This record gives sequence, structure tokens and C-alpha cells, in this order.
Amino acid sequence: MRLLRYLPFLAAMSALVGTLGLGAAPPAVAAPAQQANLLNNPSFESGLSGWIGDQILADGCGRQKPTFQTISSSVDSRRVKAGSNAAQITIAGGNSYLAWYQQTVSGITPGSRVRFTIWGHVWSTSTGADPTRSDSGVQANLKVGIEPTGNFPFASANTIVWSSLVNALDTYQQLSVETTATGSSVTVFAMSNPSFCNPWNDTYWDDASLTVVPAAPTAPAATAPPTQAVNACPKPTKFPTPTPGADGKIVYTVQTCDTMWDVAAIAGLTVEQLKALNGLTSNFVYVGQRLVLGTGAAAVEPSATPAPAVEQPTATSASAVEQPTNTAQPAASSNPTSVVGGGTPVAAATTGEVCVMLYEDANGDGTRGSGEGLLAGGKFKLTDAGSGGTAGDYTTDGKNEPHCFQNLASGNYSVEVTMPDGYNATTATTFALPLTPGGTANLEFGAQSGKGASGGGSTPSTSSSRLRTALFGAAGIIFLLLAAGVAGFLVLTQRGRRG
Repeated sequence: MRLLRYLPFLAAMSALVGTLGLGAAPPAVAAPAQQANLLNNPSFESGLSGWIGDQILADGCGRQKPTFQTISSSVDSRRVKAGSNAAQITIAGGNSYLAWYQQTVSGITPGSRVRFTIWGHVWSTSTGADPTRSDSGVQANLKVGIEPTGNFPFASANTIVWSSLVNALDTYQQLSVETTATGSSVTVFAMSNPSFCNPWNDTYWDDASLTVVPAAPTAPAATAPPTQAVNACPKPTKFPTPTPGADGKIVYTVQTCDTMWDVAAIAGLTVEQLKALNGLTSNFVYVGQRLVLGTGAAAVEPSATPAPAVEQPTATSASAVEQPTNTAQPAASSNPTSVVGGGTPVAAATTGEVCVMLYEDANGDGTRGSGEGLLAGGKFKLTDAGSGGTAGDYTTDGKNEPHCFQNLASGNYSVEVTMPDGYNATTATTFALPLTPGGTANLEFGAQSGKGASGGGSTPSTSSSRLRTALFGAAGIIFLLLAAGVAGFLVLTQRGRRG
């Protein structure tokens, strides 16, 4: 009965334990329902894994090749929206760029309404003196888009549904766009084009999301937002081969709805040949761009005096650029095409190719940088998603890549790579893509020796388990101390009463 007088003290100790949260775990509360994020690595916590950076190049300072990388909150917390990392596009030398990150997501139910959101901002200044403020008058020119058929890469640029331009400077703003998926995959884009060619010209992206939007009640057709309609383009049609100019070059001017694949296929070239003829590294074209298709007889013939032998095309020339296009077929074409001068239409390509390579990602950032060479021992498997059969196998030798699986019928394919022993992947190891006639998909996969991109860090589940273990251990220690304190208190009290 004497212990009854100590019940208030014991109750206070129990309340203290409850306040500290070290007692019995409370019943789990279900998280509110939310749409699943379909993106791989949406917050860039795994570097650029799952994302591809690309750009459109042109003359002048405004469309140069930038660097695609991530930035850590430990470097500059203002550049990270959520977590520890954000994606960055940066460039030096007083240049700007038209560049973007993209990701293709498969497993979409055709007809689903999908929404892509991401946070972004631009910092653009000529001095770099104030990291919180861009120069007056700079336009960030940010926009996001969804390609509803999932074509990869930018094979059908005219079908992309874009958001309006957003001028987000120095502070993160959220961009969003919606459309209806017409295929089983979609590709999302986050694009920027800073208006000034400044020495400090950075774009930051973070906290992305791709979700399926729940079906809304049926509404009159007139209420549908017209800005979200897919820009329909006619199927590519044959065009007459342009007449060679005074310099002997056959030049075609890009029209609305043209793509690199369309022009190459109709001209009887591969995409790589067309890019080589024009000194291009990107697969993108724009309206009004002049593309060299080859060489031929000049429009204005020289005098009857024979031309010097050095200027005559030779029978041993291996380059399609050096041979008259009205007498020779383009080299290495895998499609039944022809190029004939004088306005004769050219047959379109019927097959495509998928080119793959594996590089040693020394810094583990998921992007191939300068000095990061090819890696031997990687095993690629190309699967025809339609039939489920193997369309090709290849093991890298570190010398002859990229390797191209050629003469592929149009359809959906998936590429899977197995890393060499002792290497971990720093990019996605599988990729699904649709292939159109005349299309070329170029895929780069990265691997790092040892721990790879993970850096040996704990996974969230492992970290949570360790935290719970530490908390329960601390709880046990506190309970022991409390028990010892109560026992000591009772002993001292009893001694005092006896005295």
C-alpha cells in the first residue's frame, strides 16, 4: 500500500516516455491515396540515371553544346528543390543553348490522360557577382512537353504537346503539361533556351512527376483546351531531288513537319550520313534549315576547257560527298533507295537501326564526359517487343562501338545490357523504344568500377531499419535508467523513514 503514494511519480515517468515516442509504436496510419509517379529517378537523387540530355546546335552563340550534370545541395542549396540533387545544364564562354532533358516511359495504357510536371529555373548573368539575381531583361524560355507516342529520340518533334513558355529566373517555378497517350509509351521533355549569351548561363530542374490523370466527367467537346491538341502532320512524302547549285552541292530546305529521319530516308541516306554531310551532331532540324544531300553537276557548267584532273570525281572515291549523286548510290545504305538527279522522286527507307555503346563512367554521374572511353565486356540484348523474340546480341570490345543492329523492321524494341564483372551500372540497364522506318536510335549506357554510382550509401529501407534499431536501443537504455532511478528513490525514502 505504501507504493500507492508513488503512483503519481510513476505516472509522470510514463507520460514522459510517451512524449518522447519511445513506447509502443502507434498503429500505422495509411498514407493518403495519390497517383503513382511513373518516372525513373524523378528527383535526380541517382544522378542523371534514366534521363538523357540533348540539344539543337546552330551557328552563333545562342545554340552551342552545353554540359549536362547534377548539382548537390552541399554545393549550393538554392539550386536544389527537393532532396540532395538537382539536374543542371551549364555552359561557358559567353554562350547559350537550346537544350533539354528527356525520358521515355513505357507501360502506358493507350488513351490515358497523362500529366508531366517539373520544377525549374534559370540563372543567367554576365558578371556572376550575385548568384541570386540574373541580368535585367533575360528571358528563361523554359517549357515542358510530352510526345504521346513515345518516339525516341526526337523523331516526331511536331507531335510534341508543349506548355507555354515560363520566365522562371533565380527561383524555382513549377511547369506542367497534359495530353492523351496514343501509344503504350510517352516521352517527356524539360527544355530551356536562355535569351542572353552570358558567361554564367545555368538551368536547374528538380522534383519531376509523370502521372496518369483520373478520368474526368464527360464534358462538351468545346471545353477541351485547344492548346493541348496534338499538332498533326501529314506522312512524309517523296520530294524531287533539288538541282545542284553553282558549287555542285545538292541542298534541301527543311519544311514544316520535316524530321531528320524523313529527309534522310527520302534522300536515300542514313541519318549518320546526312549528319556527316552537314557537320551535325544532333538529330534535330528546324524549318528553313539548309541541308546538303550530296554533290552533283553544277547548275552553271564551266567552259569547254577540260577541268584539272584533281577536280574530277574518281572511281576509287569512297565518300558519297565526293561522287555525283546522279551516278552513284550512297554508301552503306541498308535500304532499297536511290538518288537520281533531275527531279526524280526517291524511294523511302523501310527499315531502321538501333545503335548501342557502353562507356566507363569514371565519376559515376550517369553522363559520358570527356575522357570517359569505351568499355569492353558489356553484353547487349535487343528484343522485339511485339514477338518477344531476340532481334540481336552483341558483346562490346571497347574499340568498335557504337554497334548498330541494322535492317530492323519498324515496331517496338527493348535494349538490355549486362555489365562486365566488377562494374555497376550508372544509367538505366534497360530501355524501351519504338522504331520507325528510316529511324536511328543511339543509346549510351554507363558503368563504373567498384561501388559505382551508389557511392556505398544506404538505401532508404536500410537507413530506416537502422534508425528504428537505434531508437529502440535508446528506449531500452532510458527505461533502465528510469527503473534504476525509481528503485533508488524508493530505497532512499525507506531509509529516511527508518531513520
